[in-house]
Amino acid sequence: MEEVNDKVTHNQCSMHINESGAQLTHEQIGPADAIPAVRQRIVREATRLFALKGYNGVSVREIVEAAGITRPTLYYYFPSKEQLFEHIIAETLGEFRSQLEQAVRSQGSLRERLIQICRVHLDFARCNADNCHLVHSVLFTNESKRVNFDLDEYFRQNMRMIADVLAEGMASGDIRSGDPWLMAMMFGGIIHMFIMAMMRDPAAVSQEGLAEIVVDNLLRGLGA
Repeated sequence: MEEVNDKVTHNQCSMHINESGAQLTHEQIGPADAIPAVRQRIVREATRLFALKGYNGVSVREIVEAAGITRPTLYYYFPSKEQLFEHIIAETLGEFRSQLEQAVRSQGSLRERLIQICRVHLDFARCNADNCHLVHSVLFTNESKRVNFDLDEYFRQNMRMIADVLAEGMASGDIRSGDPWLMAMMFGGIIHMFIMAMMRDPAAVSQEGLAEIVVDNLLRGLGA
């Protein structure tokens, strides 16, 4: 097997790897320096290629060449291209869920918590553009059949967490009474439009104070 010379970098945009490819939990996420660098490189290059060409458009040979490894090395970490693809989706969604849960559990006013939730979405999209492209392509095409979990339920759970935060705001009188699920969908839809714009042209969307602007306009509309 190849010598591994890559050094794992620590920054706010780093992705955590789950060894099994299953949904990540806080307990499963270990220190970044414990993750084999060659495995990270495989995942990084495969993500880029899948996001660019789709599952069927990428060959094992392309992944091997892009990662600078041999086929036996690839199959040592991932027995098949399909398992590698599914791992990338699970890793991406698991990491985002972990960050969203932290934002939902954050302390502070309703405004402060919603800003945290908005920032998690925007920052994750900025730091993981290829992953977001790939998840969107899977979500809206028949490639969703290649992953062994319910993507629709995953996103419903995300919306439920946000709806619970909004329901708490209603109970405390911070916003007027209404359907927290519909409010969460509206909030998520606004964020999603900015993410789509960022994915198409990152330079076209300035993130300076964007989370605050989105939340303040939402709260004005909700009668806060």
